[in-house]
Amino acid sequence: MKYIEALREGERIQEIYLCKQKNVAMTKTGKEYENVILQDKTGSLDAKIWDPRSMGIDDFDALDYVEVSGDVTVFNGQTQLSIKRARKAKEGEYDPSDYLPVSDKNLDDMFNELLGFISNVENTYYKQLLSKLFIENQEFAKAFKNHSAAKSSPWIYRWFIRAYTFSNKVMRFLYKTISYFKQGFTYYFGYLS
Repeated sequence: MKYIEALREGERIQEIYLCKQKNVAMTKTGKEYENVILQDKTGSLDAKIWDPRSMGIDDFDALDYVEVSGDVTVFNGQTQLSIKRARKAKEGEYDPSDYLPVSDKNLDDMFNELLGFISNVENTYYKQLLSKLFIENQEFAKAFKNHSAAKSSPWIYRWFIRAYTFSNKVMRFLYKTISYFKQGFTYYFGYLS
């Protein structure tokens, strides 16, 4: 993969990038074109599709991974890409970690830290809930470790989710939320004495 930070004027590329933003605009002469912001873990790139209805420009949306072919140019001192061909990439053609900043901390170490926290939880209900999610449900645990919040919330990257999960604020939030629901269940149904 050729990362955005390595692109140079005059190059012709065919790569997959995350489409961070896409919108329709008009030239001064009234011709429609599309502004596209592409992203990888090294940065973002302004791109233009000057003829959006041409053959070879398939439909895609913001937050899709898109294979683009085009020419790297410089306009007003900024590197741009003039897209000639574009298609939505299929799952498996890209590795999401190439497109989103990730933590410099070891994922397994952080997950083990979480498991250690769970083993020290004294309240039976909290411990049972956390154990069911992170220990017994391997599918959930795997999804949690590899979750890409950036796909639906571009400003929240995986490193933020992983690092923040271990902060006291999240644990306090979980505690308050579970306490709230515990009180509600106790009041309405007499459960969870």
